[in-house]
Amino acid sequence: MSDDAMSDRDAGNRGESADDPFAPAVVEDTIARSLRPDAPATPSAVLVRTVADAYALPPAADAVLARGRGTLARHAAALNSGRVQMISSDTWPEVTAPSTRPPQPLRRPPSRFGTAWRAVAAVLVIALLGGGFFALLRGAPRLGGHPTATGTATPSPVSATPTPGAPTPTASPTPAGPQPPAPAGVYVTMPGSLILLNPSTGAIQYRHPFDSSGQVYAGAPVVANGAVYFAYAQTVSPWDSGVDAISATSGAPLWRSPTAARLTQLTLADGMLFGGTMGTGTGNDTFYALRASDGAVVWTFHTSTLRANAVVAGGVVYVSDQPQDPTHQHIHALRAADGSQLWDVALPQACGTALFEAVDQGTVFLSCGAPMNTGQFGNGVVYALRASDGGVLWHDTTDGQPYVIAAGAGLVYVSRGGKDAAGSEVTSLDALDESSGAERWHAANASGWPIFDGTRVYAEIASGSGFTAPASNNLAALSASSGTVLWTYPEANQRVDGAAPVVAGGMVYQALNERIVAISAANGVVLWRSPTLGSQAQGVNGVVVVTGG
Repeated sequence: MSDDAMSDRDAGNRGESADDPFAPAVVEDTIARSLRPDAPATPSAVLVRTVADAYALPPAADAVLARGRGTLARHAAALNSGRVQMISSDTWPEVTAPSTRPPQPLRRPPSRFGTAWRAVAAVLVIALLGGGFFALLRGAPRLGGHPTATGTATPSPVSATPTPGAPTPTASPTPAGPQPPAPAGVYVTMPGSLILLNPSTGAIQYRHPFDSSGQVYAGAPVVANGAVYFAYAQTVSPWDSGVDAISATSGAPLWRSPTAARLTQLTLADGMLFGGTMGTGTGNDTFYALRASDGAVVWTFHTSTLRANAVVAGGVVYVSDQPQDPTHQHIHALRAADGSQLWDVALPQACGTALFEAVDQGTVFLSCGAPMNTGQFGNGVVYALRASDGGVLWHDTTDGQPYVIAAGAGLVYVSRGGKDAAGSEVTSLDALDESSGAERWHAANASGWPIFDGTRVYAEIASGSGFTAPASNNLAALSASSGTVLWTYPEANQRVDGAAPVVAGGMVYQALNERIVAISAANGVVLWRSPTLGSQAQGVNGVVVVTGG
């Protein structure tokens, strides 16, 4: 091709680019002029500004658009330098040979109206392409489309220490969305229903039945994240057990996670629920960690026989296990996040049956009684173990079985009962020094769950002169530091339900004769009694108090 021919062709192409509203330079100029603050409100400018505001692309999108403009420019250069030439018409490109390309006549300039609307079309094309590229980079659904469903795999249970033949339950999690805050009040579980009481009057605010037959056991509730969690068990055939989560406001079911047997206790920590199938009699108990958001089994730990309720503290779960050999107890420390074992300690033979645990100030306290399968009575032992490695710090041997313990403020509170080695009845509440095991005070004829609230300890204690005659029981508040009885509430002729007293917001809530009694923690004055919540055949299984949302 001659130099004159190439010059003519280049001149013609420059003219076409200047007149073609789809040329990159023209499109960029139109967008820039329309986005200037002083630009007149022409239809094209209004449309450009509307599109720009609708996308409101972040600065990261500028790089995407810049690359797109560069690509368009390179394509245009390739088109103009090779075999294909785009002409400003609504027809497909014409294929021409460069060496035989005839001179092109001057084209009639397009109308201003057509140019404006073609510019608008070009703006829309570039905006849509830029928005689509940016959405793809962000992983968002494309403009005008519908969200694409993303499959969520059901988490498989992970066994921390697999045991051949051990049950491996599988949860079918249905993630629950965010729930409204739980209403303040007293939450009570009974067979087949959840009840909420007004915290000021004790009136029933709602009753949510989750089983019309009343044949479903519901354990003590845990309230958090706008949900109520509890262990359930079908008490008649077909047998069924697991953990339920329901809305604290509506009672609507959120999720259900089956377990191999009924869990005796639920503990919530770090977004997970913990509980074990204690004493199934099969020699094959399982401790579970469930995700609170959907009930998925995060991990399981298989043991021979769980006797004591596990304690979760500082990201560690402490689980006691009684192997087939009834003369040896083990206590395991498991990482709460994944169930991996941190340490495993075989307790001395004197610990026939581990009953209850407590953790305070880096020490694990464990109450041990005579082996349950021997039918023997005798002296019990309280062990203090170092939480970091399970090393025994001290042990205390006294008359009676140390059933329940609590710890706090440097003292361990031990409720003893049963018979001593001589066969005599023994009932007392003792306070032991956490660091040495030395006895700090002793309250005779006390029993039940010791509940520690920081300054007081609450327990059942016999009435009579000096609290020595077991004529009837009283709920008593004792000084945590000295054991002095501060006040008592008479429970004569009232059946104490299985739920332990609950202390919250300066109140003590006790379940008596299928009613909840609210008592001032300061002086023992009764503030209200709830209506009867069920029949004596049912009883109250658990109580928890929410003082705020």
